[in-house]
Amino acid sequence: MPERKVGFYKFNPSLASPEVLQKTLVGREAELNDILRKIEECGHGTSLRHFLIIGPRGIGKTHLLLLIYYSLKNKNRANAKYKNLNRFWIPIRFAEEEYGITTLAELLLRIVEELGQEESDLELAKVQPLIKLKTSRLRGQAEVEELLDYLSQVRRKLGRRFLLLVDNLHEILERFTEEDQGHLRDILTTKNLFLLVGAAPTVFEEITSYEKPFYNFFQNIWLDELEMEEGARLIHKWWELEQKEKFLKLSKEYRPKINALMHLTGGNPRLILSLYPILTEANIVDVEESFMTLLDELTPYFQARMKDFSPQQAKILDTMALMEGPSN
Repeated sequence: MPERKVGFYKFNPSLASPEVLQKTLVGREAELNDILRKIEECGHGTSLRHFLIIGPRGIGKTHLLLLIYYSLKNKNRANAKYKNLNRFWIPIRFAEEEYGITTLAELLLRIVEELGQEESDLELAKVQPLIKLKTSRLRGQAEVEELLDYLSQVRRKLGRRFLLLVDNLHEILERFTEEDQGHLRDILTTKNLFLLVGAAPTVFEEITSYEKPFYNFFQNIWLDELEMEEGARLIHKWWELEQKEKFLKLSKEYRPKINALMHLTGGNPRLILSLYPILTEANIVDVEESFMTLLDELTPYFQARMKDFSPQQAKILDTMALMEGPSN
């Protein structure tokens, strides 16, 4: 039987099917169940807690946010225990990169736009003029209040609140004025409209500075690198998805290569998937050429990672990378 190709997307997991995302969830099962349980608890009460998933790029934050979304859409059979969450919540999933959101009004407008996709039978006529604006004029308090009023009407009509799944939350908050940050915090605290589950590659000033509105606001959920056995399990899952019976039968023989790959990637799932295609290459020359091509392909990834560090941290890493050998 010819090998069946199952596309996996290192940088755009949203393109993968819910089934593939669930099948390849490794080392994050406890975190997913914990978040879904807390979302359920919030659904039964009026006190809302907000969460921030933290971990380096490629660690699986977007993967986790997508599975939360699909659980609320009842497209995640593995989490059938939480199939009734959509009784309490309307999931609003933001794009991984939201360059168009620079103000609180634009954030609320984005929620309304996504709401139109999630609940197509809603009457959006009242906010159509705002949706059509999409200019720098969409910044004022009047627009914010009008959008909030509309969302409050929807909440009362449907009897459900909004679960906001916001990837790269740090980028959005960094663009906001401190006034908008403070207003958003007030809305999340007092309006009983939104539960926010965000993600960020590291802690950032807006949540660590005592002077900032979101200081000590989120319950942090940390994602660690995969352990050796978890990495091996991830690779086996991809062999199963792609029906690579040969490698499954010879999994013990390939274990030394898997161990080497885990050491090389540090247990980062994105890097594991990047090296996965060349794991089983027999010809060392082919492996070397593939590895060099991979390094070129991942240059934007490592450039983005360097931006996550402070100038001093980046300088230290740069110095270490340019050293000719180990240093005492």
